[in-house]
This record gives sequence, structure tokens and C-alpha cells, in this order.
Amino acid sequence: KVLYSNLDVDQLEIVESDEKRRLEYRNQVQRLDTLLKVSRVLGLDSQQLQKLEAVANANPPGWTTLDMAWAQLQDMPANLQNEYLTQSQRERLKQPLEVTNDIQPVMVWELPE
Repeated sequence: KVLYSNLDVDQLEIVESDEKRRLEYRNQVQRLDTLLKVSRVLGLDSQQLQKLEAVANANPPGWTTLDMAWAQLQDMPANLQNEYLTQSQRERLKQPLEVTNDIQPVMVWELPE
């Protein structure tokens, strides 16, 4: 943490610009993570993933969570869905999103006898 009262104007500007860059980076990572989750659910290939990445970058707030991204894809006009997705992927998109964790930790406790 930085104690702002001890900074001069130049240092304060540097800290603020660094905070903005970090926030944008976190948002970008979050969008990419959501995009990869959508890709796993729908089974996208690399070209489809690139096209949807452009869509995600055009509307960053709509791609912060998997639920929001799923809703964005469902609300996408039919001609764009046809352009980006195959028939089976469009059918999967019409179904409700089933969210499960890819990795489920398991803890085993053995009680002494």
C-alpha cells in the first residue's frame, strides 16, 4: 500500500496510472477466463474463439461472469449466431447453463479406530 499523503504530484500520477493499468489487466483476464469457460461449454474451435473474443472486448461488462456471457450469446441476433456458431452449438446455447466446477477438491478424513 502507498501512503498518498507523502507523494508529490508526479508520483501520485504514476501510482494512479499504475492502478488503472492493473484494473484493466484484471478485467481483461476475467473476460478471457469467461470466454474460455464459454468455449469449453460450447466446444468452440480457435477461429470461433477469436471471433467471440472480439465480441467480448466490444462489451466488457457483459463478459464478467459466465452467466452474463451466456445471456449475451443468447441475446445475440440470429445472423451473428449463425456466423459464429455451428448448429449444434446454437442448440446447446438454447439450453439453460449448467454450471459445475471443473475441479472438485476431495478431502478424505480417516478417523482412528
